[in-house]
Amino acid sequence: MIVINIPGEPIGKGRHKLGNGHAYTPKKTRRWEEMAAWEARRQYKGKPLEGPVGLTVVAEFGIPASWPKWKREKAEDGMVAHIVKPDGSNVLKAVEDALQGIVFRDDCQIASEMIDKWYGREPGVTLEVRAMDALHSKSRRSELKVRQLQW
Repeated sequence: MIVINIPGEPIGKGRHKLGNGHAYTPKKTRRWEEMAAWEARRQYKGKPLEGPVGLTVVAEFGIPASWPKWKREKAEDGMVAHIVKPDGSNVLKAVEDALQGIVFRDDCQIASEMIDKWYGREPGVTLEVRAMDALHSKSRRSELKVRQLQW
């Protein structure tokens, strides 16, 4: 398992912009992805993984200063989920694009992914990337089917 910590406020992948007939990634997104890629290269010295991978992301957002003390304290204890923009799927996309070619060859290799969004003392993204073998994938699918039947 590979664990990488990316400090700073998480961002979501911004929609592509059009200019001079070309699509481009917004500057804020591009900067964050470059910084995240730099951190990934600094923290992971191996070759990009081949085959299916699983990605787990924990995004911690800064606590708004405008919140009342009781709510800030709950957020500091990890008890307040982040349920506003950016969407979790957009945060995942920014992470996937930043890690591509560094931790895994291509983001199409991601066979399983999960994101948690919380408020916390130190904004940042912690991610785990793990190689998945066919046996793990099959047992996970079976586990999910059992859970589905229980609902």
